[in-house]
Amino acid sequence: MAITIGLQGVSRRYGSVTALHELDLEIKAGEFFTLLGSSGSGKSTTLKIIGGFEQPSTGSVFFDGQDVTRTPANRRPCNTVFQNLALFPHMTVAENVGYGLRVQGEAKPRRIERVNDALSLVNLDGYGDRGIAMLSGGQQQRVALARALVMEPGILLLDEPLTGLDEGLRQQMRDEFGRLHEKTGATFVLVTHNQDEALTLSDRMAIMHDGKIEQVGAPEDILNTPNNEFVARFVGLESILVPESIKADGKNFAVSIAGQTYAVPRGGLERTPQKVAIRSDRVRFSETATGVSATISYRHFRGRHHEVGLRLADGAEITAEIPTESMPDGLGIGDEVKVDLQAGAIILMKN
Repeated sequence: MAITIGLQGVSRRYGSVTALHELDLEIKAGEFFTLLGSSGSGKSTTLKIIGGFEQPSTGSVFFDGQDVTRTPANRRPCNTVFQNLALFPHMTVAENVGYGLRVQGEAKPRRIERVNDALSLVNLDGYGDRGIAMLSGGQQQRVALARALVMEPGILLLDEPLTGLDEGLRQQMRDEFGRLHEKTGATFVLVTHNQDEALTLSDRMAIMHDGKIEQVGAPEDILNTPNNEFVARFVGLESILVPESIKADGKNFAVSIAGQTYAVPRGGLERTPQKVAIRSDRVRFSETATGVSATISYRHFRGRHHEVGLRLADGAEITAEIPTESMPDGLGIGDEVKVDLQAGAIILMKN
């Protein structure tokens, strides 16, 4: 059964160093929740405190409203898939998956049944007798998942589990996590520094920086209304501008950029923002004489699209992702162009 996680006033200090400032956080039962941040942001420390591998310096941890702050890791209803997987190389796949059940004293017939069910869940039917060294990296990752899931935890903690895998395998395992979450119904908590993983998998996510939570919300909410410039850049909105003016206009803000005015939905914002971000995938070359004037500062071929740097008349820089099939021939650095900011291109920042 999925479990609600609550953190109240939780912090972690190591001597004079504060790895995690006091934070309050609630993760809903059955939610896929991601802690997203760079190295040293406090995300792994938060995960370890949830799992019972570290004790908080202050604050309390609750599972379904029950205080588990002092409950050791082996008595908490959660399992963890670590970055290094920690599989036993001298055991078979089935022995690895069933290790926790054997320690618990599960009868052998029932243990075999549960192990086979777990292997089927991660699409490893028939692999039980194989040695760990005979498996690919992705298959070993599945074994680690099966070992955690066989215990039927209410909470599954995923600590940077895809680090070190090649891109194709990362995408495959990312899809696998989503499928397993739907099938098991457990509460999943993922720690990652990869924005694509977070945006793709999460019901909600927390952006962490310097031991603090910068913003919590659904991926689309964070992407469409980031709290600040740090959050915007961390979810891939690199083009940050200070518009010529931003004025409230009913349900919209009238945002003026390089002589053009755009109506941008307020999205619940009460105060007038000072900065905006530009979504590079919604910037296009104008097919008419209208649009924002810009000069090409660089262009890079990225396969399915061209990344084009654009310097506006006021010196501000934005980036456009132009689909390869739409990229005009002959355009080069220094050429002057007109660009359109399509619907949704302008992202308002709260602070």
